Amino acid sequence: MLQPTLGSRQERLDKAYELLSDPNAQIDADQAMMLCRMHKFKRGLLRLYETRSMYREIVEFHQETGDHAEIIRTTKKYGGKDPNLWISILSYFAQRPECHSEIREVLANIDRENLLPPLLVVHILAKHPAAQLGLVKEFVTRRVHANEAAAAEDQRQIRQCRDDIDAMRREIRELRTGAVIFQANKCSSCTLPIDLPAVHFLCHHSYHQRCLDQNEAECPLCAPENQRVLAYKRAQDDNATKHDDFFRQLEGADDGFSTVAHYFGRGMFGRVLVDDGGGSAPHYAATTHSVHRELAAKPPSNAAV
Repeated sequence: MLQPTLGSRQERLDKAYELLSDPNAQIDADQAMMLCRMHKFKRGLLRLYETRSMYREIVEFHQETGDHAEIIRTTKKYGGKDPNLWISILSYFAQRPECHSEIREVLANIDRENLLPPLLVVHILAKHPAAQLGLVKEFVTRRVHANEAAAAEDQRQIRQCRDDIDAMRREIRELRTGAVIFQANKCSSCTLPIDLPAVHFLCHHSYHQRCLDQNEAECPLCAPENQRVLAYKRAQDDNATKHDDFFRQLEGADDGFSTVAHYFGRGMFGRVLVDDGGGSAPHYAATTHSVHRELAAKPPSNAAV
């Protein structure tokens, strides 16, 4: 009986790979993977893993073969879709004393893409005695410095926002209690010298009455920005009542604190005056608006909550 030549086998493997790569091919993926394992068709098996988004299986395949370069290359390729791959290969390399260079490369990628928090990295490496402190020291130092710089920038922005708010409050107070002197000498619309009759707005824009529409009660230059701010405020008020969206996003979020902070900035949480009906003075409570309404609607009760 004639045995198939190497060339004919390679041709069949190439055709099989083309078939597995064809998105329109009607094949049973599970049976195809079983056949690839039986015939040790590694290239076809990896292709099936890739088409089915089985990225962890691809990494585990290279871990079984001990191909460290392919492990890192595969994780770089698919780590954005599945960040847990970085945790997997970090634990894999941490168990091997000879993989110091690979650990450094993994940490460099984690640091560059901000893929994992430093505490999680330290926790993973602490489980494996082979991982030395020197491997993670530089990584942790860089992340601490980066966090300190980010915190300093946040503090600067907070101070800037507070200064802006104070300036706005002073301006509002002056507009409410003081006199406003209009010194514009040109029309903000036609740029010709101002003459009577003229219309002056508190934003310090002045117009000829003939340059404005008959029923125009808002500065034409400031109106678009004012409308944008009002629309944003209305959107915030609407979003503040979408509690189902909040809890759904919170449940599926990788970083719950960021989700809470995001919704806090959108006005979901606020200081609302609440009267619980129990005889005590009204007080401010920092909870969701729905909770405020439910609490205010409850009849007086002596039951403990």
